[in-house]
Amino acid sequence: MCQVTLDVPDEIRLALKATPDDLAFKIRFAASVKLYEMGQLSAGAAAQLAGVSEPHFLSHLADYGVTHCDPGEDELVRPRPATGLPVWHLGGAGRLHRRDLYDDAR
Repeated sequence: MCQVTLDVPDEIRLALKATPDDLAFKIRFAASVKLYEMGQLSAGAAAQLAGVSEPHFLSHLADYGVTHCDPGEDELVRPRPATGLPVWHLGGAGRLHRRDLYDDAR
C-alpha cells in the first residue's frame, strides 16, 4: 500500500472545523467520489479507497451530487470515447487492479 501526504493550511482545516483525522477522511472520501464519478474507480474500489463499505459509499454519493451508475464488468473493459484514462476496480481477492479501457485485444 502506498501513502500520500498532503500539506493543508491550518486556515482551511479551521474553516472546515475539522480535526486532522476528520479532514483526512473528508479528503479521501471526496477524492473517492470524484474518481468514481469520472469512471476511474468502480464503486467497490472507490469505497475501499475511502475506507468505508460499498453500501456506505453508495448511500453517500447524493451528498456530493453524484448518482449511482457503477458499470458492469463488460463496460469496464469496453472503450469509452470521452477519455483515455484507466479504470481501477476490485478483483476477486479484493485488491485494486488496473483495466486499460482501450485494450480489447486481451
